[in-house]
Amino acid sequence: MKDATNWWAQQPGWAHLLPERLRETWPWFEAVWAFDYGDPRQLADLILTDAIPPEYTAAVAAIVAGERKPNRKATAKAKIPAKERAETAVLVSVCQGARDEVKFRAFNPCRDPDRLNGIGAGAVADSIEPVELMRNADKLGRKCLQTAAGHWGVSTETIENLMREAKARLAAWPEV
Repeated sequence: MKDATNWWAQQPGWAHLLPERLRETWPWFEAVWAFDYGDPRQLADLILTDAIPPEYTAAVAAIVAGERKPNRKATAKAKIPAKERAETAVLVSVCQGARDEVKFRAFNPCRDPDRLNGIGAGAVADSIEPVELMRNADKLGRKCLQTAAGHWGVSTETIENLMREAKARLAAWPEV
């Protein structure tokens, strides 16, 4: 069941917007995601060292009961290691959040240019046009996708698919 309050999950920079409780339990979120891709080690380590947070007890119980199993078909196709999927998604989200902050929120070209703030003020201080900073922000977003794709030897579309999967999983939180 999707929580209507998880609006942040659909934002490109969702890593900056995670609720406090999800940030506190992020290793569990990563571990369940890794389990779904066939790597139970992270989850096993957490079970040995920490108490299971209430948000994750149903998922862990389903795993122990054999009701929740890794998606073998997805695991066979996945080129990004299970343990690294969430970390990669977070890093790309941070880049996309920075890009969107510069591009869409920090500068409003409709404002009076004499009263620039945010990126406009930064552009004036750096003696470049605000539109150039926006273009650089776009380049940052593309470069981040390309860097992640190059690191894992996959296409940028694969990284975009990973981001869609991350958003879907986060939209369903606290169900995991």
